[in-house]
Amino acid sequence: EYNISVIAISIGSVNTYSYECDSLYTVMTNAINNAVANNIPVTIGTGNAGSSTGISFPSCVANALSVGATNKDDYLAPYSNYNQFVKVFAPGTYIHSTCLNGGYCYNTGTSMATPMVAGAIAILQQYVGLTGNLLTPSEMENLLFQTGDPILNLPDSWKRINIYNAVMTDLIDLDGDFLINGSDLAILLGDWGQCTDECEADFNGDGIVNADDLALLLGHWNSYSGDPLSVDLPQEEKEILNAFISKTEKDYQENLEIKN
Repeated sequence: EYNISVIAISIGSVNTYSYECDSLYTVMTNAINNAVANNIPVTIGTGNAGSSTGISFPSCVANALSVGATNKDDYLAPYSNYNQFVKVFAPGTYIHSTCLNGGYCYNTGTSMATPMVAGAIAILQQYVGLTGNLLTPSEMENLLFQTGDPILNLPDSWKRINIYNAVMTDLIDLDGDFLINGSDLAILLGDWGQCTDECEADFNGDGIVNADDLALLLGHWNSYSGDPLSVDLPQEEKEILNAFISKTEKDYQENLEIKN
């Protein structure tokens, strides 16, 4: 009815919780659950006590999309709460934004990181809507996590969002697993050539699946630790990939010679 893409909540309790806290205040929990049931993600800041085990209410509600904060150097912000329920982070340190009394000022906290994630989700929702797809709040969170950048002083269990990577992955993710890997490569090479109908692998919309589309896919390869050539492909498709990689390497060497 109101065409809401995402909700951002930048409030939190002083106490932190290491468990899912749905029973603490059921009115808030029910509101979050109702939004998520209507496919509206609810982003909530984790709080600013610097805890690595507990997060504030209501970010600890099971259906909340909890948001931690980084600094501008991609390190965990020392004030940011986080634990095993938090997947995504965004810059929250010294952020230039609007002030309560008018004008602009700088503020710091997970309250500043939360609207960045909400904004990223709004962009993704708009893009996904244009492609005719639909992502649930949990799928949206997973996409932001899978395509995020490492936080330099944390393990890979936590990521700083990268909206460009998220949009490109959704475009190029041909099998819908939020990863660009061998199965997507196999689908693209299977569609190689002129499109007789709408081609899913025709990323740039020029009516043909060719080296330009392959370059986009390989440029966003984010889930396979080895050489793409080691993916199990039919011989004809592997020859296409071999030829593309050989040409790319040749072009690269020629560009180096020109620069030198």
